[in-house]
Amino acid sequence: MSTAVQEQKRMKLRRFLERLAEDETLRCTETNREHSLSEMLALSGWRPSSNSIDIAELLTVLLHKKGKKSCAGQLMEHILRGGTIEEFLANDSWRLEIDEHRNKH
Repeated sequence: MSTAVQEQKRMKLRRFLERLAEDETLRCTETNREHSLSEMLALSGWRPSSNSIDIAELLTVLLHKKGKKSCAGQLMEHILRGGTIEEFLANDSWRLEIDEHRNKH
């Protein structure tokens, strides 16, 4: 993979994480608390195949556990287009937007 492609992926990930940090629906409240990575692994039932943890794969497994057919990549695209986690989890209309976007490109 070229350095330019790696840098583009790094910048996209940075924008995604910045948007997540700004998402008010992820703020901790009395009913919504933070989960540690080990708690998320336990909730998912997923076991990494090596010593490293693929966060995208873990997130996809957690989405499937919530009954969603979506994956981490779709969540990332939704967030980068200005959506929130809450919107993503609440409805499936985002799928049409992503499919339409892919068909145009």
